[in-house]
Amino acid sequence: MRPLADEIRPQTLDDVAGQKHLLGEGALLRRLIENGTDANLIFYGPSGTGKTTVANIIARQAKKALYTLNATTASLQDVKNVMADVDTMMAPNGILLYLDEIQYFNKKQQQSLLEFLENGKITLIASTTENPYFYIYNALLSRSTVFEFKPLSVEDTIPAVERGLRIEQERSQLPFTWEEDVPRTVAAGCGGDVRKAINAVELLYRSAKPKDGGLYVTRDDALQLSQCSAMRYDREGDDHYDLLSALHKSMRNRELIQMLRLSKSLVYFSTSLKANEVILEKIMRSHNILKYEEDSDLLEDVIIENKQAIEMAGIYMEILSGTMDAFASLVSNNLNIVTKFLASMTIVMAIPSIFSGFWGMNFASMPFLNNPWGFYIVLGISLVATAVVTAIFWKKKMF
Repeated sequence: MRPLADEIRPQTLDDVAGQKHLLGEGALLRRLIENGTDANLIFYGPSGTGKTTVANIIARQAKKALYTLNATTASLQDVKNVMADVDTMMAPNGILLYLDEIQYFNKKQQQSLLEFLENGKITLIASTTENPYFYIYNALLSRSTVFEFKPLSVEDTIPAVERGLRIEQERSQLPFTWEEDVPRTVAAGCGGDVRKAINAVELLYRSAKPKDGGLYVTRDDALQLSQCSAMRYDREGDDHYDLLSALHKSMRNRELIQMLRLSKSLVYFSTSLKANEVILEKIMRSHNILKYEEDSDLLEDVIIENKQAIEMAGIYMEILSGTMDAFASLVSNNLNIVTKFLASMTIVMAIPSIFSGFWGMNFASMPFLNNPWGFYIVLGISLVATAVVTAIFWKKKMF
């Protein structure tokens, strides 16, 4: 039996959930697809937003031979095998290459595509969950057009969830029903990821409770499953900024010491990578070791990956160094703010002390000495003076 996520995959642009800014009536990408574009496209966005689905729809409409690679498992030899079919009977009208997770291709693998993209013999459709301007090389970006896929809203996700429930209902040998709020609960808990929502539907069906000779799914089951699937750290969300807030408020050196330990680990890591680089270069230059073409290609890939790791380690060390300097400044600034606040409070609290000191002197003649309201008058004057000084400090942002 096919997975539900594969069976429910839309076959036309009208069936794709969400992405109205790209696929709605009159949208640019929709016009390009309907006109049969040969442009090289890069789809960027979170998982489960329709990137693979749209790429498959484009591939079916194209008259070129379709080749599909996943960069997580494909090697340089796989790319060469695709290129070998250019201008052959296997691909008389050219090749449409769909490359999933392109961010996992190294520089050499990406550059191997450039020649064929230039002459139009290969049309590239790539998808990535990472920012393409960080992970895809400029030479490839300059020959492609990037389209961003956005997380789906709850309203856009509900029809896909309902369609998944109906498919499970048709598959089931027993009557399969669910509470009315189940589709909305699943859609709200998937975080804009349709694939996650469909997987949740499949799990709900498998865990459905027996009821009246059939299977039944409750809202509580959907809510519990949605909460489990939504437990993840969002570095751009509130949790991330809560951590940043704690960092901004810190006045201790504990976090700075932790960063120093991390910097020390990066130094050890970078040193080991450089040692690996020397060994790999010696192996590459050595003629005493028999190397086949595939071995040489693999060794070149390892050398490139090692060099990229060294560069990234250096970048992270620079970022960490800058962060440590900024953090040290934050700690110092926070201490200055506390010192300023305490100094301002000392000045404000000194005003009543001054008045009480003046009127506490042992003289025979003092203002309001014989006045029955003298104590309250002096107290009022000191409070007014304190309030005035406090207002001045507040206006000057001393608190």
